[in-house]
Amino acid sequence: MGTAYSAVWVWLRLLLPLLLCTHPGSLLPVGGTAPTEAVVWWMAMDDATQQKYFSNVYSDAEWFARHGHGSLCVEAETILFTMRLSFTRQPRKPLLIDVGTNTGNALAAMISAFNEPGRGPVWVYAFEPNPDSFVQLKRGLAASGLSKHHRVHLIEAAVSDKIGRSTFFHRGAGDLLSGLSQHPDRHLMPNGEFEDRVVEVELVTLDSLFDRRTFVHLLKVDAEGHDPLVLRGARRLLSRFQIKFIVFEYDVAWREAGHGLLPRVVIEELRDLGYVCFLMTKAALLPVFGKWWLNAYETITWGNFFCGQERDHDLFDAYMAYGTNNYTLAFALTNLRSGSYNQLSQIH
Repeated sequence: MGTAYSAVWVWLRLLLPLLLCTHPGSLLPVGGTAPTEAVVWWMAMDDATQQKYFSNVYSDAEWFARHGHGSLCVEAETILFTMRLSFTRQPRKPLLIDVGTNTGNALAAMISAFNEPGRGPVWVYAFEPNPDSFVQLKRGLAASGLSKHHRVHLIEAAVSDKIGRSTFFHRGAGDLLSGLSQHPDRHLMPNGEFEDRVVEVELVTLDSLFDRRTFVHLLKVDAEGHDPLVLRGARRLLSRFQIKFIVFEYDVAWREAGHGLLPRVVIEELRDLGYVCFLMTKAALLPVFGKWWLNAYETITWGNFFCGQERDHDLFDAYMAYGTNNYTLAFALTNLRSGSYNQLSQIH
């Protein structure tokens, strides 16, 4: 009886936030809701009621993670295929940038997601400062044959907000916690070694490497706590909307990295430049910009944020492709560009 009860409770916790908001009258029929009905229903709610849905999704995802049912958030690669449609629509093939490539798993996933037979090679710039990982990355790329069919530029450097040299901490090839500062969770993932190796690496900025002719479809950042500095070093590119989508990682290393920045500050800096961000969870992309921010997000120990240009139709498409229900549909229609009333007819 106890096991059966637990199983029912698990499923209820998963499904209820997708069906209920904060009062009985807020329930819409599941499936088939017309976009106009969803908008009217959503706009009749006050801010607190709208926010409650996303709060429920987050709290239930956190509950599942805490009870051993998988992680709260998802890997960056999860969202790649949602951006494929807009990639194919570009008049000229844009670049992909992978900051923190490690040994190339995410790089291979990016090429696979955006590869279009008959349209030429995928162009990727991949940055990895760990010298041992970089050697393995080059070998793996050569062995895979990807470099024969695609334009993959490997750069052995750390990306930051300034140009120069810096110390770098690592424990050999494939070290997931190597970075410009020592990782606070190092004891959990020693990578087979007892002490960090300290080396000096080159620092570059994206603004210094790419000119105004560059168009980047996706900037993926995994810099073990230094992600905010990567984004600040791309401010010119971002201010000119030369980067369409961004995925960056947040984990406990941010707090030890020395820059003093937390996600809300970075997300608001991006908003000032015209980008809006979402926390990537299994159930939905949770908006975290402006009034949608929840202080609970600061307690996340690991996760990925997805950002796009606030006035870009392609962001709406990517959001919808990730997966929607009545709540996220109504949110998208009223808060993202394609949610304007004059575009509702396109979705019927």
